[in-house]
Amino acid sequence: MKPWIAGAVAAMALGASAPAFAHSECTDTITRLYVDNSGYIWVSLAGGGAAEITNTNPNKVTYYSALLSAKMSGKAVTFRYTKDTSTCTAVNSDLMALWVE
Repeated sequence: MKPWIAGAVAAMALGASAPAFAHSECTDTITRLYVDNSGYIWVSLAGGGAAEITNTNPNKVTYYSALLSAKMSGKAVTFRYTKDTSTCTAVNSDLMALWVE
């Protein structure tokens, strides 16, 4: 078998066994940022949606830091949710990542 054919076959086999990475993304600006004494974070967004970060989320401090920076600078934030059916105008509590635009 020619080397390039073997490589193509191996690449197809790896691609077929890889899990699907479905997610939803929403980009918006923060209008309000709520944090309570238990560590719960609520983010109200200009487009009408909201992001909810529970106090059990291991990344809540990192998320809060980025969200506060975005709020103070007026920058948009892209929220990545684990569900591929998340709606940007709803309350989403399945945050898996975010970045400041």
